Amino acid sequence: MTVAKTIKKWYDKLGFPQEYDVLVDNALAEYKINAELTIDKYDISEKDGKRNLLSFLFFCEKLQKKYKDMDIDEEILYDTLSDVVYWTVTWSKIKKELYLGELNWLKDHFKMNLFKLGRLQFCMSTARQDVPEKFLVKGDPIIDIHIPSVGPLYNEDCIKSINTAKKFFEKYFPEYKYKAFVCHSWLLDPGLKKMLHDDTNIIKFQNLFHIVGTDTSDMILKFIFGWDVDRTNVDRCVCTSKFSHAIMEKAICGEALYQGYGVLDDRLFEERPYA
Repeated sequence: MTVAKTIKKWYDKLGFPQEYDVLVDNALAEYKINAELTIDKYDISEKDGKRNLLSFLFFCEKLQKKYKDMDIDEEILYDTLSDVVYWTVTWSKIKKELYLGELNWLKDHFKMNLFKLGRLQFCMSTARQDVPEKFLVKGDPIIDIHIPSVGPLYNEDCIKSINTAKKFFEKYFPEYKYKAFVCHSWLLDPGLKKMLHDDTNIIKFQNLFHIVGTDTSDMILKFIFGWDVDRTNVDRCVCTSKFSHAIMEKAICGEALYQGYGVLDDRLFEERPYA
């Protein structure tokens, strides 16, 4: 199969919106992707969004073979690779042209460090700080939990996803002796408890973790309003809830926004009914 046919094959398999069909066909006519190119050789600082997309679609073929060699369910492959579509759509709207961004993030998908297992994503990584009460030392192997923007964050779905991940890494990566599941996200900002009710999905998600630290970050603006939003243009965004309005007001007034760093409280999963 030629490189172009391989790229088109994965474009079709991943289910891109139809509006990108002509754009991708035009890019295939414009670019020639080297058949010897691999994710390890690719410059993830590349700013040519069309080349990025064609190259990463080409990488899907070799990634599929790795999944097959390890006997990992193909559904997990497609679920994990759905991020290629998400970040193409996201950045193409911002750039107003066919564009795949977030390569530094996507490289872990293709190096088989990150997997989407149900509602959440899980990445083999290292601890960013010491957590003495959890016997965690900076640099220790961990599983990082990420939360893709794919709909409601129902508590039962998160619990099911985490339980699936525990079984997944035990089965497919038994040699990876991680110390804990951790999460670094705006969703773990303890200050959100002053803004949201205890029964909201965000607070229920927070309660799955022992939050051990925070750092200032405006990432919440991107996740709530759009990836091209920051404090300079957030006032032009549309608020769809009291929560988004409150976050906008904080940003406009120059108040600090935060991310939290949390370690999963395993005790919460010992008697949960979700498997």
